[in-house]
Amino acid sequence: MRGFDLGVFAALWTLFSRFACGQHVGGGEAITYSRELLLALRPLAVSDNILHIPRSLRISSLQAAASGILSKKHRRKRGRRGGVQRRLRKYGLRDRRRLPALPTILLSNVQSIRNKMDELEAHSRCKRDFRETCLLAFTETWLGDADPNEDLHITGFGYPVRMDRSPLITNKSRGGGVCFYINERYCNTVVVREKICTPDLELLSISIRPFYLPREFPQLFFTLVYINPRANVASVNQLIAEVTNRLDALSPDAPKFILGDFNHCQVQKTLKTYEQYVTCATTKKNSTIDLCYGSVPGAFRSLSIPPFGASYHNTRLRCDVKKTCFDGRDCKMEEERESKGRRDRPEKTTESIKFGIIL
Repeated sequence: MRGFDLGVFAALWTLFSRFACGQHVGGGEAITYSRELLLALRPLAVSDNILHIPRSLRISSLQAAASGILSKKHRRKRGRRGGVQRRLRKYGLRDRRRLPALPTILLSNVQSIRNKMDELEAHSRCKRDFRETCLLAFTETWLGDADPNEDLHITGFGYPVRMDRSPLITNKSRGGGVCFYINERYCNTVVVREKICTPDLELLSISIRPFYLPREFPQLFFTLVYINPRANVASVNQLIAEVTNRLDALSPDAPKFILGDFNHCQVQKTLKTYEQYVTCATTKKNSTIDLCYGSVPGAFRSLSIPPFGASYHNTRLRCDVKKTCFDGRDCKMEEERESKGRRDRPEKTTESIKFGIIL
């Protein structure tokens, strides 16, 4: 059987070779084609007329080569991308000593965190910016006693530090609630300082001591608030003032930040020594009600990013921090005084560094 296949293949190969050479199968004369006959057969093949390109738009091969259209060689750009912002994004939490002292924060009004746990888990596994965030702050979690912490675990952040709305105090069985998630690679020392739940205000205050913190900062205070849209502004301001006074008495030199959903409640007169960093819209109606106040002047610059799921509030604020001395003096002036005897000029340290509140 194998010999028969080889014989058939040899016969077919002979016929094909004769036909390719222009000979008849029966051994007649060779077929020859003149130039005129070949030109007459040309329209049957692919021609330039099929494309219907106007002559005014056609360019010659020399012009195309001169303009770089036909050049296959890809020119490599000289140099490389630089800048402090790119270096800091490359480091992440694996090298906190090269990053600014203040942490990255993600603030969001999630409007029920239960139906967004899968999305948060996917972000923590697949998105580097989310995974490298130091602190997650969520308002309107809509949690209660029937929601255990085991169902709220996020990879890399662990279990939440939360305060749920009390139905007995607020006479509401749904809504409200605030919680923090702290990155396990950033800090594992968390102390709850204040918990307040009233019909007007829900407040949770914590202090953290990260693995790496400059000597100027004994600890960091973060206060997360949710203010009822129909709240009594006077009572809310009084409660916030009492909390800030207690934190100042506990550690006067520690940076303090108050962030959350303020719902058009004006607290500027209460927080006179604090600066508000959020300048972009934080809702779908271009209103700014998710705010962040801090005791470090000129620390952040905000940029809005879309929300989680179908939440009404925008999710993130990508911010910048200006690298200045926190006692009001400019670091550049201080370094110039220290380096009078050096030949090299000190580098500029007032350069803007991206580090991230993410709202």
